[in-house]
Amino acid sequence: MMDLAGKTIVPGFIDMHAHWFNIRRGILDTQNWDFLATLAYGITAGRDPQTFTNDAFAYQDLADAGAVLGPRAYSTGPAAPSI
Repeated sequence: MMDLAGKTIVPGFIDMHAHWFNIRRGILDTQNWDFLATLAYGITAGRDPQTFTNDAFAYQDLADAGAVLGPRAYSTGPAAPSI
């Protein structure tokens, strides 16, 4: 049991429109500073609505497996090219 008298407890925040631009393409960075900064600000989950690379799916898997420190990451993948 923890004494939380005088403390404020908040849930993790969800960023529904994150843009993790600093995902390295072709190289999986296990200490991605963007993910670490996201956690530092209390965001425990995020959704990138349009990534610039399919590598975002690999980061999602790494975060889910606990192999990298970061928020639960969701993305839609790259946008369809315009014609």
